[in-house]
Parts: sequence; C-alpha cells; structure tokens
Amino acid sequence: MSIKGKTIHSTERNIINNVTKFCKDEARAETLLFPLFQAQKRAASGTDVSLRTSTRIKKKDISTNGQLSRSGKHLKRPEARNTIMENFDMCVLRNIVNEFYANNKIPSLSQLRSVVKARKIFYGKEELSWRFRFLREMKKFREAKRNFVYIDETWLDSNLSSEKCWRDEKIGAAIKDSSGHHLIVVHAGSESGFVPNAGLIFKAGSAIGDYHGQMN
Repeated sequence: MSIKGKTIHSTERNIINNVTKFCKDEARAETLLFPLFQAQKRAASGTDVSLRTSTRIKKKDISTNGQLSRSGKHLKRPEARNTIMENFDMCVLRNIVNEFYANNKIPSLSQLRSVVKARKIFYGKEELSWRFRFLREMKKFREAKRNFVYIDETWLDSNLSSEKCWRDEKIGAAIKDSSGHHLIVVHAGSESGFVPNAGLIFKAGSAIGDYHGQMN
C-alpha cells in the first residue's frame, strides 16, 4: 500500500485506522468528543496513544523544527566478525591445517589458534607498529645508499644422502634426517658478496629437534 510512491507500513496503517474510527465515532455521536481547542487530547484519542506520549512528541517537534526522528530503543548491532584475508594469509592457514593431517591429527579451531599464536604469524597492533617503523628505517637507509649486511643460517646432516622417490607436489615424503650429527652453518653477506672471515660452522649439541634452538 502506498501514497504517491511512499510505502505505508503497518504502524502507520494502524494510526490511520484509529483516526478513521475516531472520526466515525464523532459522526455517530453528532458531536465533538473533545472541544476543538483541546487539540492535544483530540490527537491522542484519535491516534490511540496516551496524552503523555502525544505531548512529548509535540515538544520534540517544536525543539527540532518539525524534523522528527524514529522513536524507540535502537539495539546496537553486533560488530561483524568476518575478516577479509589476503591470499598469503589463507595459504599460511591452509599449510598449518595440512600439517595437522600429515601428523594424523584432526585440527580444531582452538588448536589452530594456538599454533598461529605460538608462531606469531599474524601481528597485533604493537608488532605492526614495530614493523612499520622497521620499514620506514629501511626506506631511509636505502635512500642514503647504506650497505645492508644480512645474516642467515642453515644446517646439514653428516649422514645426508640423496634418495629418489615419488612425492606429492604439496606434501613431501617423510625422510629421517637426524641419523647423524647436525652441522650448523652461519654466514653474513651483502649484495657485494660474503663478508670475509664471517663464516662459522659448528656441530650442534643435539641432533634432535629444530636446529634454531642450537643457535643460542
């Protein structure tokens, strides 16, 4: 139902019905139910609302120059919990889930959250602030033509051997690589090459676990 393109909702239709009924009651009584100078009472009775409500609406109409807003309590909508992720982040999460299945474990949301938090894959506000600071400093140093020296490490097994086997493109074959001693190789270099006398090779104290723990 609409009037000149305006949709009349159920609340408005009820008000129209109440006003129509009020007018018919006066017509049947052949008299005014309330005198004309009691406009507020006539409006309250005609719209079937309390006199207090009618008076409050009238006062608000005067204070806002006729621009009335919707009344009633406005419930606060819950914030959207959906997060738009980049392809890289989605790939990281997918790889973690694949690790669970590779270890014959069923991933759950709580377990996935624990792994992500432990690996510090997604940065919080403080970490992001430091990262932005680092990028700004790097940009400043590059503009100043500063020389950057990078340090990296790797490891090799003393019994390292080459094996041929078919493997899936996404998940490699499980190969026992801790049968011998771990040798850790550390070096520093820049775009000009390795830094002279900066190489270091030493035997790890244990061949079990991640070699990063031996770097200390």
